[in-house]
Amino acid sequence: MPFVAAPGIVQLNGIMTLGGQNAENTFHYKPSGTINVALLTAMAVTYVNWWAAHAGLYSNTVGLTLVYLRDLTTQTGLTLDYAPSTTTNGTRTAQPLPNNCTLAIKRETGLAGRANRGRVYWVGICEDMLSDANTLVHAVAANLAASLNTLLAAQLSDNSAQEVILHRHVGTGTPVVGYVETDDTIDSQRRRLPGHNVHH
Repeated sequence: MPFVAAPGIVQLNGIMTLGGQNAENTFHYKPSGTINVALLTAMAVTYVNWWAAHAGLYSNTVGLTLVYLRDLTTQTGLTLDYAPSTTTNGTRTAQPLPNNCTLAIKRETGLAGRANRGRVYWVGICEDMLSDANTLVHAVAANLAASLNTLLAAQLSDNSAQEVILHRHVGTGTPVVGYVETDDTIDSQRRRLPGHNVHH
């Protein structure tokens, strides 16, 4: 689709390897300060630190390899590839579920309408996180949402960057006020099926 400028909004992609294939989660932020290399670097460091602090929620077959940031103010906006000094791996040793198995965690804005909703698909779920073949233990699912709320707060505190849901047809964003776990059922993220999304 054609590029639509989103003034003052930064896109952050956390890029991971998942059992030998690429997976990523995308976030959008509206920082209050000037968007420059220093800010993008600080946002990347906050994300890496958050990921490492929550490594116990990821299978050890998952590794964070790169954080990619882009200023969406213009099509030629600033970009940054931030690679951790070493790959940060998950620490959960139980048998991982197939790559496409995930939990959809809702981004909450407090506003009605599909345009004001979003989801993050969790990467690297393990068998010991399940209560049965199709369902996560409720406390585990709630913990995944809680960890994303920690990231939301960290970017705002560290970098004055408010997460938003990006409306690509108009290039504006609605502030995210929190993450909620709406059900415990395992979902499927088709792009993470084996052989898909091999290259970034």
